[in-house]
Amino acid sequence: MSDGEHTAGAAGEGASTADRDWLRRAALAYLERYASSEANLVRVLRRKIRRRATVTGRDIADPDALISEAIGACRRLGLLDDEAFVETKVASGARKGLSRRKMMAVLAAKGVDRDLAEAVVAREAPSERSAALAFARRRRLGPWRSPGRSGDDRAAKDIAALCRAGHGYGVARAVVSMTLEEAEARLADDPDADGM
Repeated sequence: MSDGEHTAGAAGEGASTADRDWLRRAALAYLERYASSEANLVRVLRRKIRRRATVTGRDIADPDALISEAIGACRRLGLLDDEAFVETKVASGARKGLSRRKMMAVLAAKGVDRDLAEAVVAREAPSERSAALAFARRRRLGPWRSPGRSGDDRAAKDIAALCRAGHGYGVARAVVSMTLEEAEARLADDPDADGM
């Protein structure tokens, strides 16, 4: 969210204290349950304001100022930190075996600044091969396929699953063609090495 998007100036002039308190409680309740980027929390609060207006039949005065005030309060409490949010999402994506491309899509959907997302993904995300191996192990694809589930048809389906997760065709094909011993050794010996 840019500084110009929400100005705190005369935050909530004309807004009732009840509306201000309600929105702040709504922001805190959301952050109690979910990690969020600042931009995502703004979207959530806008949705809550629209729903409340529909239910009560009255609009909240100066909703942008109230949102800005609630965001500022959450930031001061240390509950909103986009860089920490991105690091957490990237670590979670790495455990799931998501590709860097898929991680970037997830972060974009949460409204994270592209430059911040790219910097953290470049610094924290595993190599494409490591991510593809982690995904294959988690989903029991390729080398981790159950006995009796083999053949060209199964390999093609495993490659397709890896590609849908954002992994390139070449990486997916290489992972699916590995033996279990080779795949485990690559994960254990060199989890962040680039290249196949």
